[in-house]
Amino acid sequence: MTPWDSDWAGGTEGSDIRIAKEYGVNVRSINHAKEIASEVFPLERAVTPFSEYKLRLGIAIMIEPGIEPKTVENVKKWVNGGGKLKVGGDVLVGLKRWETLIPKSPEVDKLLSNMSEELEAAMGASSKLIGPDDLPSHFSAAQKHTALGYQQKGLDFATAQAKGTDLSPLLLAPHVLHSAPKSLAPG
Repeated sequence: MTPWDSDWAGGTEGSDIRIAKEYGVNVRSINHAKEIASEVFPLERAVTPFSEYKLRLGIAIMIEPGIEPKTVENVKKWVNGGGKLKVGGDVLVGLKRWETLIPKSPEVDKLLSNMSEELEAAMGASSKLIGPDDLPSHFSAAQKHTALGYQQKGLDFATAQAKGTDLSPLLLAPHVLHSAPKSLAPG
């Protein structure tokens, strides 16, 4: 298992622990959180992005002070009473699209209704795809590929590269980044 404070993405358990620590949630309650999330929002697959949605919904349930004790019934009561959960727009979009074979629970639609403004903002943010016409003509083939493949993040990266403000080469050479000034061997 990847340590929770590692920079390496690692496996699901490692990221679960890291996220639990980040939100101040007891690591031992992560499985319980995901079980509750799975029962209320029945995404069936244990693969990304569904496993990530389950984790983030579970964390949102655990950090919500209005849901006590943390049970399936209380989460349903919270959502059906107009409650919201602190989840990102990508989770809401995933729930809206519902690309799974299991029938959607009423609580999925109710949460989306409760969070309609957040969902609308997330849908609007993802609706503008970057196409070849959106790219500067001076981009190389590699920069175009990066921008089209990774969309806004890729475009930002390629633009920073073109401006010379991209510092990612320092990630490839940490010995340069962390060395004392003028201490590197020539060459």
